Amino acid sequence: MKAARAEVRLVKGETLMLSQNLDEARADARATSESLADEIRQCPEKDRKLIEDYKKSRGFELGLTWMGQVTYEYGYRIALACFRACYPDLEVVEDPFASFPEDLGVDMPKDVPFDDSTNVPEKYGGSFQKCSEVSKPLDRIS
Repeated sequence: MKAARAEVRLVKGETLMLSQNLDEARADARATSESLADEIRQCPEKDRKLIEDYKKSRGFELGLTWMGQVTYEYGYRIALACFRACYPDLEVVEDPFASFPEDLGVDMPKDVPFDDSTNVPEKYGGSFQKCSEVSKPLDRIS
């Protein structure tokens, strides 16, 4: 009988300890859920700020400059391919160093120092347009 009572006391003690642990775990879970809910509510604002900070970076502006150069180069190649497809009998002379009479009257400096900075001079616009500000849609080349 004494052994049974001792065992009952031991089981009650363990039950009390387990219920306290359960209450602590529930409180931790509730706090974690609230923290997660706060983070989820703040996520769009954080994302917006990260995007704005990235768009202000020099790397983003340099990327836009590179994209413009790539667009120009590929646009030229596509136009040249279309020209060759439409006029297969004509020959296109591609000499980047060729001088044309209409170019001779343009005043240009003989030596231009190399500049690899990402700054765009103000006389060339100084800033980039946002995608939503571009007024012309891109036409599909067929």
